[in-house]
Amino acid sequence: QLRHGWLLLEATGTAPHACMRWVMVNGALVGLGLLLERHIPPPRVSRTFACAILVHNDCLEPEDGMKYVVEVEQGEGSSVTEFVQPFAQGGKNLIHGLAPETQVRVRLVARHERGEDTLAASSPWVEAVTSCRPACIAERSGHSEWREDVFGTLRGACSECDCDAYTPDGMLSLNTDLSDCRCAVCGCR
Repeated sequence: QLRHGWLLLEATGTAPHACMRWVMVNGALVGLGLLLERHIPPPRVSRTFACAILVHNDCLEPEDGMKYVVEVEQGEGSSVTEFVQPFAQGGKNLIHGLAPETQVRVRLVARHERGEDTLAASSPWVEAVTSCRPACIAERSGHSEWREDVFGTLRGACSECDCDAYTPDGMLSLNTDLSDCRCAVCGCR
């Protein structure tokens, strides 16, 4: 609990010496400056696709009064584009709308719910590169087509994004979790 520049740490043990303690967060009044800051662990880019990336953060515990978002930058130099996506409750965000073979930077940001410009904390930026567009996509040239997924089910255009047609991931091996097979272009299941 944070109260007037002090943080109350709760006891975690049942031993007689385990008790709650106060820690000074902001020592500006006594000339020490800011002593503790909020910290958000960096996200992990677990998979890259031609037009999407899958971002995880299992360590983030939502806090009351905070709104969490994923900030994304794609491109390099003067051609950088930025956008924001709400952070998913399960800790997994599938970021769509990226260009193939593009440098991407991702970070998690916590903001106070009472205002958009009040940044509370952010994770370090994490970099990734989207994969190349599968060769079979260039052959289709924009028209939808039905394809079989790993279970033998016919799949057409994606219902979650604007992907024209399901494209097998190509990441199959004996150790693949078949429940997590995704489209190689958009990353949707």
